[in-house]
Amino acid sequence: MFIVDENKVDEVLKSVDFSDKRIVNRVLHLVKKYNDIDVKLNEKYAELDKIEDELDKLIAFSDLEISVLEEFKKDVNEAFGKNIVDEIYGDALPGIEEYFRIFDRAKPFIEDSKKQESIAISELNKLYSLDRIK
Repeated sequence: MFIVDENKVDEVLKSVDFSDKRIVNRVLHLVKKYNDIDVKLNEKYAELDKIEDELDKLIAFSDLEISVLEEFKKDVNEAFGKNIVDEIYGDALPGIEEYFRIFDRAKPFIEDSKKQESIAISELNKLYSLDRIK
């Protein structure tokens, strides 16, 4: 288990431009991509469970886990538009629970960005309202 200060995660997330619409879009696509990952992994685990040699089975399970986590790391970095995972965890490959932590900590930043966008749109509407011209 990683011991990463929540402030470190927040510090890295503050450097992400959440006003960039592509970030939210990529995160949503990422959620969809991994929505049924447990079903897919269970199928693969069932196949690997058929391996008779215990050491070979452990190696196969470990290889699968590393493969999934490396793909997830790549996808998370792409979703946020930067190497966010490396900035938080260095060269280590974190487990899935750490990615959940990143997304959990990112929610307030996304919500704040949406709130700021709504305020800006409201101000623009007031500024360019037809009622103002009358």
